[in-house]
Amino acid sequence: MELTPLKYFVKLADVLSFTEASKELFITQSTLSLSIKQLEEELGVTLFDRIGKKIYLTDAGRDFLDCSRKAIEEVAYGIQHLKEMQHVYTGKIKIGVIYSLFPLLNICVLKFTKAFPKAELSIVYSHSVLELVELINSNKLDFALSYNPQDVSALTESTEYACMPLCVIVHENHPVAIRKHFSLSDLNEFPVIFLDKELYTRKVIDRMLAQYR
Repeated sequence: MELTPLKYFVKLADVLSFTEASKELFITQSTLSLSIKQLEEELGVTLFDRIGKKIYLTDAGRDFLDCSRKAIEEVAYGIQHLKEMQHVYTGKIKIGVIYSLFPLLNICVLKFTKAFPKAELSIVYSHSVLELVELINSNKLDFALSYNPQDVSALTESTEYACMPLCVIVHENHPVAIRKHFSLSDLNEFPVIFLDKELYTRKVIDRMLAQYR
């Protein structure tokens, strides 16, 4: 049994439409129909019930769907393993990054693409740490580079990459320019420009200020 008919079968089982499946597979409907018919003949079972223009998986089709998915995954894993043995790394990596940290990621991307030119890399930029966490939990991202999130799902793991202190930025002639440290209470002495309210860092600062009144 060839792998291509299994891929056709899985796609059709996912969308339950010959029209939609053939579009996503970039083949004609007649090619897809013939492939499914030949697969059913080879297996000796009916995989789909056809009622009018609609199709449904049969019980045999549902059972065979799980086997087909596993077979496709196993073959893909085997191919990837052989390529890795030859130091040819492929695959897809989806990374999220908070906007203010993307310069750090850019340096890594250049090194990654040079080391693994056949690997596919996609990057999602966001202003929201919680949005990145949600994308990770929904398997739309492999990992993200962001500030340390709070109150996240137990499904999410985080590893500290770097510790970045919050700094007060002033003109060199400002009275506080000579200070080495600046406390939260000192902010009451001067007018201050803050980050945008929608940014995660701003929300962290607001919570700190509220905590210390």
